[in-house]
Amino acid sequence: ENNEKGNWFWTLGEKQYRWLQKTLKESKAKYKFVFIHHLVGGADQNNRGGAEAAPFWEWGGKSADGKLEFGKYRPGWEKPIHQLLIDHGVQIVFHGPDHIFDKLDLAGIVYQEVPQPSHSRIGNTRTAAEYGYLSGEIQPSSGHLRIRVAPDQSRVDYVRSYLPKDEDARRRNGEVSYTYEVHPK
Repeated sequence: ENNEKGNWFWTLGEKQYRWLQKTLKESKAKYKFVFIHHLVGGADQNNRGGAEAAPFWEWGGKSADGKLEFGKYRPGWEKPIHQLLIDHGVQIVFHGPDHIFDKLDLAGIVYQEVPQPSHSRIGNTRTAAEYGYLSGEIQPSSGHLRIRVAPDQSRVDYVRSYLPKDEDARRRNGEVSYTYEVHPK
């Protein structure tokens, strides 16, 4: 049955969907960041992928063939999750599950795949395409994100982690390899 329906079986569930909808609608925050492990539905049966997967399933409302079927599979729900995020001014979606660094903008929202600080993958991004990351700023782990929030901007830095044996003139533990900013909407 799941193959017939594609990844529509992945869901927040109606209770969590309604909570998210209410929370976003009532928020007066300058910055709205969403933290989630999987984009609901993902790009494959393992629920992988980032912004490229956002148009599909519960997250974006389309089935694998590109046909809009949100109403068929989520009767009574107002709109797909991605549209909720757009409508309520979300700036960044921080997500897993693939643990590389991939920053991609989609419809005014940054989709930020978070790196894994404990996994040494120096220079290795070959899993990115396999997991559905085809564009954006792609960098390997190890590292973590540092987020600084100020009234007029929020800054995200990708801070790299290297073991002492892996450091050299090009790689220093704690260096920032990528930075971007978002502003209040």
